[in-house]
Amino acid sequence: MGLISFFKSVLGGGERKGRQPFDDAVINSLFLNVSGAKPEKIGHVLSKYSERIHGITIACSVLSGAGSKNQMIDVIASEVEKYPLRALSVMMKNFEEKTRYIDENYRKKLLKKIHEQIFDTYHTLFVIREKRDYLTYASGPGQKSPEYWKMVLEACRTKASHDDPYYLYLKYLLAGFRMFVLKEPAHPLGTPFPGGPEVEKDYDRYFCPLRDKADDVAFSLCPFCPAEQSSEYMLTYSAKERKKKSKNASIQNYFTNFKG
Repeated sequence: MGLISFFKSVLGGGERKGRQPFDDAVINSLFLNVSGAKPEKIGHVLSKYSERIHGITIACSVLSGAGSKNQMIDVIASEVEKYPLRALSVMMKNFEEKTRYIDENYRKKLLKKIHEQIFDTYHTLFVIREKRDYLTYASGPGQKSPEYWKMVLEACRTKASHDDPYYLYLKYLLAGFRMFVLKEPAHPLGTPFPGGPEVEKDYDRYFCPLRDKADDVAFSLCPFCPAEQSSEYMLTYSAKERKKKSKNASIQNYFTNFKG
């Protein structure tokens, strides 16, 4: 099922009582098409961004060959600290602007998680860099890491053919830290998606409603995310509803099989 078809099935055609219809393009941009770029429109890097792309190329090359999470932490932190703190606020404001026309209740929950995705991830990165136990992060970042950083470079080069990849690169750096160092989904636990489903964790496994829905989206984070695709049961019932059903089933089983 494609992205648009998936959301239409979840949203019942895009409209629900009491809320404004979600625009497919906005949803696409919010969750999957991080870069906003289209590979078929790639051109030469504009000269005014060539120095920036040169730096990104070097960093992504080093990150692609990182042999441990420790090395990745050092390189990502070194790249991220080149950005002033106000860059995080600009990213947040940009997201707030993109979501200004969607349902306010949903937007409020979403923005809380996006704030966590940006600011909490930034804070965690530098806390870990300064206070880490090196043995904890001695293992490799995973097989998908090299391809991820190659994708990041391609996305930034594509962006630089028509616009500044400044904030895009920062998004990818923070997402890469979450996925390959923390081994967590790019979107934090509890991130809400239209229709009700959220990013969830069950023991040591993460689940996301969109994990397998991004095959048709360029430069998406999904192929590299450690989360698994949420089951149809998860998409149909909220965690609270599933817990209630499980409890009722246990009670029913007890009375059905109780022998006295």
